[in-house]
Amino acid sequence: MPSSPPLTNGASKPAAFPDELWINHRLPRQVFSSTIGWFLFFEYGRAFSEGAWRLFARLAREFGDSTVWFKSIEPDAQRYYLANFGAAAEFAFPAAGKEDDYVTRMHKWPPTSAVDAVAYRGDIAAWAGTTGKWSCWGERQSSLCVLCVSGPERLRKELILLPDDYVPLVLLGDALRDIASREIAMADFDWFAQQMQRSYAVTA
Repeated sequence: MPSSPPLTNGASKPAAFPDELWINHRLPRQVFSSTIGWFLFFEYGRAFSEGAWRLFARLAREFGDSTVWFKSIEPDAQRYYLANFGAAAEFAFPAAGKEDDYVTRMHKWPPTSAVDAVAYRGDIAAWAGTTGKWSCWGERQSSLCVLCVSGPERLRKELILLPDDYVPLVLLGDALRDIASREIAMADFDWFAQQMQRSYAVTA
């Protein structure tokens, strides 16, 4: 059996993690408190897979993160998971950890209610490294994950060009056309796309 990464608590969670995200915002609004860097996008359904873990671990290696942090936003990590299962859905994965550990935690925790695992129950989720150089926000409603990275262009190109190593990462236009358009009602899509362009089209 793969080992399970430890749960976090308020004392062990790095102070930078909540500050990197506006957890009261929802797409298409800007959810990152700092937008220095570049954005890439991928499908929310892939966020709990082996490929997603390889992506997060690659980012951690690039920036020297010791830990990849995960937090369930909806349902709330504390108010839902802690209240109902005795532990918060805030996980600390060692950056050098195994992809099986990540997938198992995402699909089989809490052990008393597999249907409440974040891969199935989680509607909004966030990931971040300890250095604050990257973070990721995902929503089931639009099926979009937004990756925000303050890093070199070399890394951006690598992530796009190696979809089989990680997950297929795309630019905003492709994400809207190939992912969000399948989930957002036609009557709302133009507005959603325009707002996403305002929030995430800029790179620096």
